[in-house]
Amino acid sequence: MGKETSVPFRLQWQMRYSWTPLRRRTRNAKWLRLVSAMVLLLRTFYLLASIHRHRRTLFDKYGPTLYTRLSPVEEAKLASRRWQWHWQWHGDESHPERGGYSRDKLMANRGEWEQLASGFEGEAFTYRNCAIKVYNTHNAPFRNCIPGAELELRWPTEISASLVLGGLAEDHLAPGSDFLPVVDYFLAPPTDDGVAGWHFVTPYMPSGNLESLGRRLRESETRYAACDLDMLFRSSFNKLLNALRLMHDEYDLCHDDIKPDNIFLKSPGQGLGPENTTQWLLADLGNVRQLSHPYHSSLLWVHLSKSLPDCRANDVFRLLKTYLAFIRSAVHDVAAFDGDFLQGGQPWSRLFWATKRDIDRGRPVAAAGVLARSTTRELPGEEPRSLQEYGGGQSDAGSPLTRAVLGREYAISRAVTDMLRTRAGEDVARRWGLVPLLGVPVPDCSPEK
Repeated sequence: MGKETSVPFRLQWQMRYSWTPLRRRTRNAKWLRLVSAMVLLLRTFYLLASIHRHRRTLFDKYGPTLYTRLSPVEEAKLASRRWQWHWQWHGDESHPERGGYSRDKLMANRGEWEQLASGFEGEAFTYRNCAIKVYNTHNAPFRNCIPGAELELRWPTEISASLVLGGLAEDHLAPGSDFLPVVDYFLAPPTDDGVAGWHFVTPYMPSGNLESLGRRLRESETRYAACDLDMLFRSSFNKLLNALRLMHDEYDLCHDDIKPDNIFLKSPGQGLGPENTTQWLLADLGNVRQLSHPYHSSLLWVHLSKSLPDCRANDVFRLLKTYLAFIRSAVHDVAAFDGDFLQGGQPWSRLFWATKRDIDRGRPVAAAGVLARSTTRELPGEEPRSLQEYGGGQSDAGSPLTRAVLGREYAISRAVTDMLRTRAGEDVARRWGLVPLLGVPVPDCSPEK
């Protein structure tokens, strides 16, 4: 019988407890893996929710525009088959409003078109006295269906909105003389790549838009002051306010994209001087939507674009910003403009601050009310504002650090730029919505009513 070997007590104790740190480390590793899995799950959930939220706001933006207050004549315009390629205009092509325009001649001479611009929605060309816009559906899908068309055939909202608000150039009874009229629109036959393209034809405005006018005035030999330009162009601004009143009150529509390059200049004369550029036309109606459109309460509208809840007030305030940004771009002494704007002592600056005060206090802002103020020019002087208030809470230009490092004049200039900036981009929503991978979410289009 073998002899039992006794193990010393100290060695027994060490053997008993030597596995304890390993067990503790194992339990800790399990908890660490569990916490990591939970964090990963939460981050995945947040990412999926953010993707869904941003795709939903794009879905809202690209919903169709409904026309609910049309006359029988306007309904007939939208229901017309004029968009079809083989449709023929039965009338005198030498009519002065058509300028000898012919759809066949236009397309046959495509090689002579001169490119004006290339942008997010497509390309713009000029040929003789016409401007032609060719749409790109890859970036901006069409939102509206053609009334009565089969297979939910879509067309650019800009065409339908321009027909309603601007009317046909050949029609002497066009309802909106302050909107760019329509010469022609059609779905051209497929090209070599098999894609049929929408074409939108309007009168060519050689004087350009407000952005180019401001640049020409600043580069001219005459040194313009803000008060001089306001005296010259205030009536032009007032006419656009009246155009917004028409759009808001009689059609229940909002423009949603007012900015300097969407206001065209109709020149009655041959020159490009200020006296020949006082007739302004509201153009680029591709973002027109009804007042109750879901986009006006979406994440993109309220939080990302910082737009006002009431799209009518938003249109009016954007037009006012656009007008003052144009004047600022045309004056020779920008610092003097900025100082007058801050002091609120000039008629144009008083109009701005009075309107902004109404917005900040939650008062209704309508085109008719601002038009009445602008016409009478009877507004009390404004109290000088601090640079922080001047920035409107949207910029760090009024911070002491910015003033100390970059100087007060730069801080004021930057604050004015921020205050007069118009925002309507969707880049953030497109990135978070994985548009390059998944495309733009577009709802089913509804027939115009």
